Amino acid sequence: MTADEATRSGSPADDLPAGLEAAISKSGRTYYIDHNTKTTSWMHPRGAQFCKPLTSGLPYPFERKFDESGYAYYVDHDTRTTSWLNPVKLNELKAAGILNDDKADDLVIDGKAGDAWPWIVKETIESGPKKGEEYWVNYRRGPEGVVNNHSPEDTKAGYLAAAHIRDVRLKKAQVGHGAKL
Repeated sequence: MTADEATRSGSPADDLPAGLEAAISKSGRTYYIDHNTKTTSWMHPRGAQFCKPLTSGLPYPFERKFDESGYAYYVDHDTRTTSWLNPVKLNELKAAGILNDDKADDLVIDGKAGDAWPWIVKETIESGPKKGEEYWVNYRRGPEGVVNNHSPEDTKAGYLAAAHIRDVRLKKAQVGHGAKL
């Protein structure tokens, strides 16, 4: 397909610069041929905003896939990495100030009563023997994320139950710090 044909058809090749052409891979994904440099790219030459999303609701270059158990994970085709964390939800939580890049304790309550833990997001298993069952993704567990089956209520109960362990660690740290002075 030439740039002129693509523009007339309203395909992702709209507004291609001269010497570029859009093509479709065997898997049905659009890629771009630069005849000037004799290279190809998955990225639209005018930027990601011109690329067709790989999964509805996710920006390019992200794609939602499912593991063998039906749990959702996300592929970043630019960095060739995967994560359990939905990139759209992750950015929403960061923009709202709920998450930050600090290495904070995984289960810090942030002064909340414990009922509102917006970084724990409910998902539904899409396929396999557990199809339809709910699970939760904790966005506070580091950049790679962790899939778990703990509801926010279970997480809160575990956090509160471990309060005495945190107190013992804190006291040991204070004693150790005092001994060094």
